[in-house]
Amino acid sequence: MRPSLRHLVQSEDPVPSGSVLARLSESLAAMRGHGRGDGHDGDPLTDREGLLGDVEASRKAWFWATDSDGRIAYLTPRMIADLQLADDDLSTLALSDLVAPEGGSEGGSVARTLGFHFGGRTAFADVAVQAAHDPAVWWSLSGRPMLDAHGAYAGFRGFALDLSGSRRADAEIARLAHYDSLTGLPNRVLMRRTLQAALETEGKLKGQGDCGLFMLDLDRFKGVNDTLGHPVGDVLLQQVAQRLSHVVGDHGCVCRLGGDEFTVVVPDVDDRENLARLADAVIKRLSFPYTIGPSTISIGASVGIAISPFDGEDPDELLRNADLALYDAKAAGRGVHSFYQPQMHRDADDRRLLEDDLREALAKGQLRLAYQPVFDLATDRPCAFEALARWDHPERGEISPSLFIPIAEEIGIIGPIGEWVLRTALAEAAHWPDEIRIAVNISPLQFRSAQLPALVSNALAASGVAPDRLELELTEGVFVAEGDRIDAMFATIKQLGVRFALDDFGTGYASLANLKRLPFDTIKIDRSFVRGLSTDDGVDMRFISAIVALAESLGMTTTAEGAETAGEISVIRSLGCSRAQGYILGKAMDGGQAAALIAARSGRTLDAVEREPRAALLRRGQLCSEGETHPVRVRNISGGGAMIEIDPDAKISNAVVLKLSAAEQFPATVRWAHDRRIGVAFEQRIDVTRFWHNEPPTD
Repeated sequence: MRPSLRHLVQSEDPVPSGSVLARLSESLAAMRGHGRGDGHDGDPLTDREGLLGDVEASRKAWFWATDSDGRIAYLTPRMIADLQLADDDLSTLALSDLVAPEGGSEGGSVARTLGFHFGGRTAFADVAVQAAHDPAVWWSLSGRPMLDAHGAYAGFRGFALDLSGSRRADAEIARLAHYDSLTGLPNRVLMRRTLQAALETEGKLKGQGDCGLFMLDLDRFKGVNDTLGHPVGDVLLQQVAQRLSHVVGDHGCVCRLGGDEFTVVVPDVDDRENLARLADAVIKRLSFPYTIGPSTISIGASVGIAISPFDGEDPDELLRNADLALYDAKAAGRGVHSFYQPQMHRDADDRRLLEDDLREALAKGQLRLAYQPVFDLATDRPCAFEALARWDHPERGEISPSLFIPIAEEIGIIGPIGEWVLRTALAEAAHWPDEIRIAVNISPLQFRSAQLPALVSNALAASGVAPDRLELELTEGVFVAEGDRIDAMFATIKQLGVRFALDDFGTGYASLANLKRLPFDTIKIDRSFVRGLSTDDGVDMRFISAIVALAESLGMTTTAEGAETAGEISVIRSLGCSRAQGYILGKAMDGGQAAALIAARSGRTLDAVEREPRAALLRRGQLCSEGETHPVRVRNISGGGAMIEIDPDAKISNAVVLKLSAAEQFPATVRWAHDRRIGVAFEQRIDVTRFWHNEPPTD
């Protein structure tokens, strides 16, 4: 007959101190000592067997006993059921049969540990064991030997506590210490261990290849968080991790460092070109659009690559150099990979100095605005000016906006610079005629700022410029995240009466659906489609023609950027573009020069300027522009200018020198271009009578 719990708990023999049973026994003894009864008086509060029965029923602990031969004499009924044992089975089992023989917490043999205590008849406590029937179940066993009434050894009895929950918690803590909780990828700690192991293997195994390390950063990810919120950003990171793991596969170990930074450890690299191909595959796959809820998100990726032992022989050095290569990839325009080069250390130091200088540039008045004219091709008059930021560094000279604007975005000062540009440009435009617009570039980061509508409204009010004279230019990067917030920002600013232009169209993420949905007034065709344009270039001509047709159907105007030759102007005009912008029409100039250009063109067209008497010529000469000399033929000349025939593919700026002989050189400005002909205005009037040669002047 199987003994009962009452039989086990009625003994007054001592139990191991500090154990659950000890605490229960001490509590019951204290009750008896205070006159609360002996535990068997029927009082449910002091019923010792009832209390221990509650412990058994809690599933947090269970009791056991063995006879003098080591066979199980008692087991909590719940455990018999959980282990699917029959009563008859107990007499054939030892306690050690219930546990995994090698599942001890100390990594040793549980069978030996329990055998030692049972064989030596010594008490034991808190021996962690793994259940034989389920590896996810862990117990803490405690027990002591028992003597019968004659002092003879009768067996063992004890209890077990369920450790499964705490074991799972410990395992989760260990997992979180080595794996990223959001993506499930190895984290920085495990990445360093993996990289260290790869480097050690590289040095020990003969024939083992080099170890490559990718440092990867997502382009435009911050805009997703700012626009759609961090929950969407988290889902995006999870999808990025899945794509990245799929592309890399067995070639390497993908890890997440934090934020939008990932690494890929690529052991046994045998070919630099293979690394380049893998990097390109990663960039391509991560750049496909993502769909999260109602939003379609377009981001990109840049990759920096370092290879051991050439670029570093320890994890810290390799990580640092891969990071420098990543910086170089981002500076090169993003969406590319870059291999580490020693020069990158010097470039990084130089960039840090530049960042510090840029933070002070606005306060020190080193920034200025230049204004590039935009011409209406129907009238050949300037109809707008684009405000362009310029930085005059006291030591480095003029620094290109393509260099300092991305830096301003990265270090978080694009907002103050953008506000200064907007207010300064509007203040300048306030002195221009009402028909001349001012265009101001707005970065995607600025556009996502909730304060932008108030800033635009305040700047317009302060300048007195009519809202419809302001055109905000946005690049296609604004479509990195499509959602209600983007639509709301467009709608709010549009209500002010401000115009919108889509800049660099054809190079980014704009879709026809976006153009239909969002209130753009102008499409600016990227200069890459205009540069070198000729009547023989069927592809670019068809592309521009299609954009013009699309814009007209949506009620938008078109501006062709980057026109540099008379031939390009001629083709652009023939394709129906509304406006053009480029060096041949006018370089960026200061406010005073812009005002002079407006005054010179006011009320007149380039082809229909009131002409003073001129001499008809068929004289060869040269036109000098930016260090290059182009053969020309002068068709006619007056005291103020000349009409010249030139190769339509010749690249000239608006500042030129007409050279008829060594003694006849006339600085001039290009005023118009059509087909093979251009019109220039001389900086100083000349005596044109010497060219008449008994021929009457023409009107």
